[in-house]
Amino acid sequence: MLKSIHADWKFRRAGVGEWLEATVPGCIHTDLLAHNIIDDPFFRDNEKSVQWIENEDWAYQGEFTIDDNILESDALEIVFKGLDTYAEISLNHHLLGMTDNMFCEWRFDVKDILKKNNYLHILFKSPITEALQSFRSYEFEYPANNDKGQYKVSSHTRKAPYQYGWDWGPRLLTSGIWKPFFIDYYNDAKISDVHFSLNRIESNKAYLHIFVSIDSVSELSARLISRIGVSEIETLPVFLKKGTNQIETVVIIDNPKFWWPHDIGDPHLYKFDFVLFVDDVIVDKKIKKYGIRTIELINEPDDAGKTFYFKINGRPVYCRGANIVPGDSFPFRVSRDKYEELVDNALAVNMNMLRAWGGGVYEDDYFYDLCDEKGIMVWQDFMFACGMYPANTQFLITLKKELNYNILRLRNHPSIVLWCGNNELLEGFHTWGWKETLGDFARKVFDDYETIFYNLIPETINALDASRPYWPSSPSADYKSALSLNSGDYHFWDIVKEDLPISVYRENVGRFMSEYGFKSYPEWKTLKSFSIEEDWNIRSKVLEAHQGWPTGADLVERNMKREYGNPKDWNAFLYLSHILQSRAIKVAIESHRAAKPFCMGTLYWQLNDCWPAASWASVDYYGRWKALHYHLKHYYSNVYPIILRSKYKVSFLITDDAAIENEYYLDIKVYHFNGEILFKYQKPFKTGNGSNNILYEKDFSSLVKKYGAPNIIIYADIKAADNLISRNSYTFIEPKDIVVYEPQMSIDVTPLPNIKNGICIRLLSENIVKDLYISSSAEGKFSDNYFDVLPGETKTLSFISNDAIEPSIDNFTFYSLFHSKLQV
Repeated sequence: MLKSIHADWKFRRAGVGEWLEATVPGCIHTDLLAHNIIDDPFFRDNEKSVQWIENEDWAYQGEFTIDDNILESDALEIVFKGLDTYAEISLNHHLLGMTDNMFCEWRFDVKDILKKNNYLHILFKSPITEALQSFRSYEFEYPANNDKGQYKVSSHTRKAPYQYGWDWGPRLLTSGIWKPFFIDYYNDAKISDVHFSLNRIESNKAYLHIFVSIDSVSELSARLISRIGVSEIETLPVFLKKGTNQIETVVIIDNPKFWWPHDIGDPHLYKFDFVLFVDDVIVDKKIKKYGIRTIELINEPDDAGKTFYFKINGRPVYCRGANIVPGDSFPFRVSRDKYEELVDNALAVNMNMLRAWGGGVYEDDYFYDLCDEKGIMVWQDFMFACGMYPANTQFLITLKKELNYNILRLRNHPSIVLWCGNNELLEGFHTWGWKETLGDFARKVFDDYETIFYNLIPETINALDASRPYWPSSPSADYKSALSLNSGDYHFWDIVKEDLPISVYRENVGRFMSEYGFKSYPEWKTLKSFSIEEDWNIRSKVLEAHQGWPTGADLVERNMKREYGNPKDWNAFLYLSHILQSRAIKVAIESHRAAKPFCMGTLYWQLNDCWPAASWASVDYYGRWKALHYHLKHYYSNVYPIILRSKYKVSFLITDDAAIENEYYLDIKVYHFNGEILFKYQKPFKTGNGSNNILYEKDFSSLVKKYGAPNIIIYADIKAADNLISRNSYTFIEPKDIVVYEPQMSIDVTPLPNIKNGICIRLLSENIVKDLYISSSAEGKFSDNYFDVLPGETKTLSFISNDAIEPSIDNFTFYSLFHSKLQV
């Protein structure tokens, strides 16, 4: 039984100064911030002023009491769910042990040490000083592209890589007790683990292999009762030896309900209860949920190269989603509410997959529970990114512990559909110049790579969780070859490295696009949270500190000029950076979806942020949606119209990922920007076959000749009855050259019935209003934003404020593409 322990915690620099109150879980940076010893590292460029912290040792001490009934237990362990990273732990002046891995749980037997009143002391050694020992033992440097330190030591330690600095995040190397700690106590025996493994499915029966691990303090007889819901499966008499025992059984489930991604079916989870009796007394019980499903990664030769797609329960699935990063630079601050927001944000815009990227942390169990329950597939990286790693004895020992712990912890989650060895290591070695820089040492470094990613990790997976596919490196053409558009998965970043237009996304489509992205700047509220007025320039040192990519400002600026022209002021720049980001990702997603089944997945970089910044994220650090995230509801709709053209001939392609047959109709309208309808067409169709089909084609050259390309916009809607399912629009020229008119809108703002602090906004326009952005001084959420208002259509949306707000137009600002343009 786990008991959470409350302790009175204090901290100080090791051996220096007075002890100050500390917060656990927490980290040294937030404790120093709470005592005003440092300034907020998120504000302006304060990140630079706190770099000294990583070079110091820090001590934490805690005092706590334990009840007598716990002390009398047969077995007592102290359990640290997460220690960051190099810790020396003493309980009541007895050394318990040393830790060297942020990603592991650490357990220590304290039966003979724990007392009623206890003193715990933890010395956290500098992650730089500790890693330098390994770093200096080599004649060469292991590549570590994003490590912003003087010494590139990140490859030599098992600590979250992103904390060493990234192109979207700060360098903040934490130390501390970053997860809760407990006392684990029991009498006689306990259930220590339950593992489900789907043996096979045949004749409408699922054969489920269940392994139950039981720890016993002595030899004894027991009974294990298993139930699904309220139905008992079986009662097993078991004889337990001292130590760990494994009980195996096979359960047959008739007419099983499968776990599916939410867009295909119900993510059904079975609830299992396991109850352990000794002498007719319940000594332990466990409740576990498990989803029955099969998963295959299809990586086979075809006419183009090698496929890369997933089959769930035998059905090919088109993956639509995003990469995620840790939700905070201080990961202990990622609460359950923040995980819920993350997963709900993905669901709200029709995502079915999230890639847990290898430069962060293995997320909390609650994240995977949510993905299980809500039907989100997870591509799970191991925590290696953008560098090469040593395979010396000590590194492999701690890595083996990390792999065992996290695979065992996560293997029952049906949402996890792939174990991936690393992020961009294979690509970096072959194409980023690492091999050439390493020279004679390149062979040694790649031998280490093979030891970790071709031997240790797959061998551990095969031993602990053979139910899932393994992919050694993302991206790669196959198991061992560097990236190719025709095989495997692909990361496309040429657009940020070279002066290329966003149209290049159309020419660079791989079999599975697991990374690509486009940067945008924050909206006003987020910008003001970390900067002051003198910083509001993309070349300022503060905005550059919160931007990171060496040419990130140039990327946004040159493409904005190319697509939208010069913004008239700073307001327009911030607004257009959001519209531009969405336009770029739209081009990419449409290219990927139009190429189905050649391309079977699209995961943009990135869904979320770890701090307030100018970044690739579609949702910022504070949970505020950018234009891209609002638009993803359409881009990622199960059924979506893609508009293709050759000169003035336009094709309307319906991409269909729907699981069942539905009846829809395609509604096409061509407008003059002044509001006049120039062309209308409707056509019914059915979905459910998972294919792409061109539903309609037309040559609009006569319309263009008559009215001029700057005055024309095409809208293609997918509708069911009168309900809009998804919408796409198209102009024959770049947005900078279209002729938009000052909005002629009527705006009605009223209370939203039965919703606390809810506002209903209704809009009706006489002309086309392009990319309307609505903002409020109040904090809250809009149901839609950055949308077009079409003549004759009433646009209705809601705003749910965090606080009381008057239903008045004066509380809202309305800003469109017209307002961003320099008026001639």
